Amino acid sequence: MRSKMAESGVQAMLVSDIASVRWLTGFTGSFGYVVVSADRARFVTDSRYAIQAGEQVLEMPNVWFQSPVVLDEFLAQQVSDLGFSKLGFEASSVTYATYEKWKSRFVGVELYGAPDLISKLRMVKTKDELDRIRQACGVADACFQHVIRMIQPGVSEWDVSLDIEFFIRRSGFELAFEPIVVSGERSARPHGRASEKKLELGDFVTMDFGAKVGGYCSDITRTVVVGPVNDRHQEIYGQVLKAQLASIEAMKP
Repeated sequence: MRSKMAESGVQAMLVSDIASVRWLTGFTGSFGYVVVSADRARFVTDSRYAIQAGEQVLEMPNVWFQSPVVLDEFLAQQVSDLGFSKLGFEASSVTYATYEKWKSRFVGVELYGAPDLISKLRMVKTKDELDRIRQACGVADACFQHVIRMIQPGVSEWDVSLDIEFFIRRSGFELAFEPIVVSGERSARPHGRASEKKLELGDFVTMDFGAKVGGYCSDITRTVVVGPVNDRHQEIYGQVLKAQLASIEAMKP
């Protein structure tokens, strides 16, 4: 991170995107910031996460605030304490309203949108990151093998969705996102939400779900048929497969 900052001429940076914060610190809470320069760094959160930050953020000092202190004032104080006169921020994840508030609070500090350093760094995965992704994919595959036994007439989409969630959580992991389960005519909705609709004989059932392992997600989509597969099912499946393979071929370098 620091070498990339130096290459890009970024003296100091305020990291606010929670995924970036987790990648830098290992913090798994929902609220945190990192202020970092070539030789200093500080993690900022609020009092809800004081204990958690002390356990997870071990590579840098961590500070926290509580009401009636205002976040922007507290961040400005940390920046001032660290002596930064120029501060980059993640422009792609900061709203204009937030930028305006920071600009009014960070007196004597020049704010600017820094190059997209962290996402570029994250494009190249470490062995540990790849292992987590593989594990997340393995959990999703195991979940599919488990839940496919539920696919029968009379079971609701909600039931299937809940079973997916239960399996992943009982395995000790988080959901990557809310599972999608749609059947029959509803399977034409790629991002439809599960409903009370009951599965019927001959329905296509599309399931889209994933697991999160150490912050890294899997995302798989599987379509099955309730009961025996007929010629029409085969025809539709074949056309979709043909389109998929053509798309993959078109994307090759």
